[in-house]
This record gives sequence, C-alpha cells and structure tokens, in this order.
Amino acid sequence: KHTARMLHTYTTRKMGAIRGMDLDLNKNYLFTGGFEDGELAAFNIDKPGREKYGTMVASLQGKEKIRSIAWSGKRMEVYSGTADGAITFWDLLTG
Repeated sequence: KHTARMLHTYTTRKMGAIRGMDLDLNKNYLFTGGFEDGELAAFNIDKPGREKYGTMVASLQGKEKIRSIAWSGKRMEVYSGTADGAITFWDLLTG
C-alpha cells in the first residue's frame, strides 16, 4: 500500500476560497484563483523536494467571483474568467 505525505501548505494574502489552480512544470509556478474577493496568486514552488522554500511572487486583484483560471508560460499571462462572463488577461512580465 502506497501512502502520500503532505509536502507544504501555501496561503494567499486574503485567504479566500480557491476555485481553480494551474501549474507550470517548466517554471515551477503554481497559480491559484477563484476567490470571491477577486484575488489571483502566483507562487514559485521551487524544485521537487524544496517546496517549503517556495514563495508567493504575485498577488493580483481583479474582478470578484472568479470561476476559472489558466496560465500561458509562452506568453507569461494568466487568464481569469468571472461569473459575469468576463475574461481578464494578466501580463506577468510588465506587471
């Protein structure tokens, strides 16, 4: 029987409910979204086995009621979709 062990827990600044996540395995970024307060967060989760050294690298304030997120490593953009049907593009290179 194989069991899993918890490696680390990250929290966002506003600690709202998370509705979606996306992971970039090439850059070791984890993106969270779906907060009722409109916060999206980006974490550098470091390399496997070093998750406890990861840090939050961005906290973005957008529209409330985020329902989904997606990440494009090629474009360095995060996309969020909200309950009102809007899609917001976030450019992480220029801020």
